[in-house]
Amino acid sequence: MKPVLNIFGIEIVSYSLFMFLALIVVFIGSYFFLTRNGQRKSDVLLMLIVMSVFAFIGARAFNFFVNYSFYKSDLAKLFEFSSHGFSLYGGVLGAVFSGFLIAKLRKIELFRFADLITPFVGIGIILMRIGCFLNGCCFGKQTDFIFGVKFPEFSQPHLKQISGSLFSGGLVKTVHPTQIYEVIFVFLCVLLAFYLIFKKKKLASGSVFLISGALFSAFRWVNMYFRDLNYSDFVIDVVYPIIYLGIISLCFGLLLRKNK
Repeated sequence: MKPVLNIFGIEIVSYSLFMFLALIVVFIGSYFFLTRNGQRKSDVLLMLIVMSVFAFIGARAFNFFVNYSFYKSDLAKLFEFSSHGFSLYGGVLGAVFSGFLIAKLRKIELFRFADLITPFVGIGIILMRIGCFLNGCCFGKQTDFIFGVKFPEFSQPHLKQISGSLFSGGLVKTVHPTQIYEVIFVFLCVLLAFYLIFKKKKLASGSVFLISGALFSAFRWVNMYFRDLNYSDFVIDVVYPIIYLGIISLCFGLLLRKNK
């Protein structure tokens, strides 16, 4: 964990740095990859700008929905930019929804666009999760698992452990590195996405996006139970499973339909 990085004598918040790097990689990488694969520059630029804005809005709105207790005492938190208050899935859904609308208005082949942008979104997620790990947020539950990690004293995981047990003695306990689990899984998904894009025998348009969406949702569903979340039991046991199951079913349904 290293919430503040010293780069050439300049102190930079690691979470903010990796969020910025994720945005740059997704934006610039997607732009050049999409335009080199037949997409119009003006359409790509418009889609990326709108999707970036709605990803931010969606991430905050979704977090407000599933974690209302965090905001109810101070609604001004809705407009803060910090390491708290963003839900990755809300950002993805916001980007997908806005991209669908723009594609309809501009008559863009949405599924082809989605296929080409998928690996770069994956790289963006990897960078964001590295930022989370360095910042100490989005951490996992306590564990004796061999891959468990200990964050420093008075880090977010340690403070949560102290507040949750009067008998901890202030000791730092090992937790699941759920951020790293996600980094590894998404890296494999990125490799798969590039392989499917460049393989000689092409799948139907949209297959790369749909396969990646289903796999990522399944992973997030499992990984959720290793995370130390502040959400209510209803959100964890009902809301999220419904969302994940719905997305997985929709992805596989469309995938089978498009590849008949």
